Amino acid sequence: MNYDQPEILHDDSYLGENANIRQDIKRRISRTKKRILSWNSQERIKLLRTLLVDLPDIEKKHLLVTAQKPISPAI
Repeated sequence: MNYDQPEILHDDSYLGENANIRQDIKRRISRTKKRILSWNSQERIKLLRTLLVDLPDIEKKHLLVTAQKPISPAI
């Protein structure tokens, strides 16, 4: 690349170097999502709170900005 890789992508669909890696990422996310959704709501809330506390500030800022946009059911 002739430019620095951004810390946070503006479009998650380009996460991964090629189609195989992108497919692996989609599958990992799908499996993780299915497993987490099988937990009861108190466990899910605890996980979300823990992740939000431990995230770096740049990622927290990105989540706040994207939280104001409509969520697409891509995954």
